[in-house]
Amino acid sequence: MPYKGKLYRPAAETSIHLAFKNALKDYFVLHEKLMVNQSASKAKQLRKILIRIQSLAQKRKSELLDLYSNFRNVKVIKKCYSNYNELNN
Repeated sequence: MPYKGKLYRPAAETSIHLAFKNALKDYFVLHEKLMVNQSASKAKQLRKILIRIQSLAQKRKSELLDLYSNFRNVKVIKKCYSNYNELNN
């Protein structure tokens, strides 16, 4: 079921999004080259690109969560209902 709540800020193409998109393009281009001419160096390059994609995906995930989660967007004042001071006086 899709989330139907409000976004706290407008969605925009950030630098992380563009880097993620370029890394995916690099991966697919290099993967096609690997399928034609199989070599260990291309496989190592693919592995490094996948590591970069993974780290960018984690950063992009936190960006997307910030759009609609109220963890960082709504300032909640936590009141302490403890009677610690009353017991120790």
